[in-house]
Amino acid sequence: MTPQAAGLGDLAVIFFSGRVLLVLRRLRSCYTLLGECYIHGIMDGEVIDAWEEGRLEEEIFTSL
Repeated sequence: MTPQAAGLGDLAVIFFSGRVLLVLRRLRSCYTLLGECYIHGIMDGEVIDAWEEGRLEEEIFTSL
């Protein structure tokens, strides 16, 4: 389940300090937050497990 505005190419991300998945859309050199999402099968720590195994990459985001 995603925000209604979400579409192909948007990112589902979780911040290391976060507790929910978020959908971001890249707009030139910035990202805009579209909202929270739910993806079955990755809501109970599976994302961190995949990252630790090298199957997902880390990206650093900063706020303006």
